[in-house]
Amino acid sequence: MHPGAPPPPPPFRVCLLLRGLVANQMHRQTATFSAASIGQSAPQYAPIEVHCKELRLTVIAVAVYVRLATSILRTLTHKVALSMLSGPFSEQIRVTDMTTCKIRLAQKDRDDSSGSWCLTHKYNASGTDGSVTACAKSKTAPKPKNSHLSLKGTDYPGGIGVWCQLPPAFSSFTADESPPIHVHARKTVDGSKDIDKSVDSLTVEIQRDRFSNEVIFDKYTLESFFISHAFGTYPSYVTCDHCGAAHHDEKKFAAIPHEKHSCKSCGRDFSSKKKIVSNPLARHFVESEQILGAKSVIAAPDELDLQTKKHPGGYQFWASNPAALWTAQRPEESGIHVHAFSSTRHERTLDGTYAKVRINGISINLIETQIFMAQRLILQEPSRLCHLICKNCSNPILSKEECALTPSKKHLCQICGTISVTDRAVIANPFINTLRQLKSQGS
Repeated sequence: MHPGAPPPPPPFRVCLLLRGLVANQMHRQTATFSAASIGQSAPQYAPIEVHCKELRLTVIAVAVYVRLATSILRTLTHKVALSMLSGPFSEQIRVTDMTTCKIRLAQKDRDDSSGSWCLTHKYNASGTDGSVTACAKSKTAPKPKNSHLSLKGTDYPGGIGVWCQLPPAFSSFTADESPPIHVHARKTVDGSKDIDKSVDSLTVEIQRDRFSNEVIFDKYTLESFFISHAFGTYPSYVTCDHCGAAHHDEKKFAAIPHEKHSCKSCGRDFSSKKKIVSNPLARHFVESEQILGAKSVIAAPDELDLQTKKHPGGYQFWASNPAALWTAQRPEESGIHVHAFSSTRHERTLDGTYAKVRINGISINLIETQIFMAQRLILQEPSRLCHLICKNCSNPILSKEECALTPSKKHLCQICGTISVTDRAVIANPFINTLRQLKSQGS
């Protein structure tokens, strides 16, 4: 190479280095043979180990460049495929038929392979042969419901409360499935509830000066909000870096904060600045607090010792389910919420929230019940939940955080710090024993 010539590109430099090493090695062998034939000492060259090390480094560098070139080629091919699709990636599509999939080629999956994404059901539609016409969620997608409620905050100065209508943690009878959103509304501060019902969809308009803020609630964001609360996480509001859609973490992703997120609208991955759990409702939490003042939650003041014989119609109870919207001036109460019924079950003989609850002498633990209700929404195998006793201190073990979602054979006792080992991978929750005791009583 001429001394004044510009340096060659990196791949060409690698080839020159490899060719130089081979030539140097051949020259060394030739010189050694010639010197030996005339009886002279061989010239001094670098040890063969040095050349081998340089050769290995060169081979590694070549492999890196080949992998980089392959990745660039795959990305360019993927972009060309995206450009051939009808419409841009961030196109907002209004879907009226929830049973019909709208499939788009998605960005590369986390395993670096291309896939497909259903814009209708916000679900992965990737297949082995690429000829996917429907996602797995289309078969189980809920049918559109007609029960809708629209409220104005100015019409109910006594306050509006919105919760996710979850199945009870325990019911002494087979309960009918209720719509997913439960609403309370009062027209007067100290008056009775003018609205106490469950609906499929809800819109609440909150007035501030001359401006109004409309909050839309659905089943999935409310479920995720409850899961985050049960695992002690406050959700944040973030949008996808690619399509700008509000991001929603579901199931286990609503429980454990994380940095990498998979957008439900376009199917592509993006990262947040710190580990968070994202929920579109978090945006309205902040706006509602600015409008109405921060919501306060207090423990329910009363206790309940329930005797089931006094309530022949049966009973149900839930762990405290925090309100996603609470516009009342008084604080919200947390605890165990109990319903009890008369013999006909058309009339509630008991409807309240209590700090401590005992049913026929069996104590109900709030934290254990909250985690159980969240686990029931997340886990695909609820049979993995079990009652486990610490072998050292004989106290029940409660798995927390990620251990409460992933079956394991090792379980940490939060009281004495001892690790108990089981033969089968399970998740420990003492509430399983509480359920067993309630069912054994026939209550």
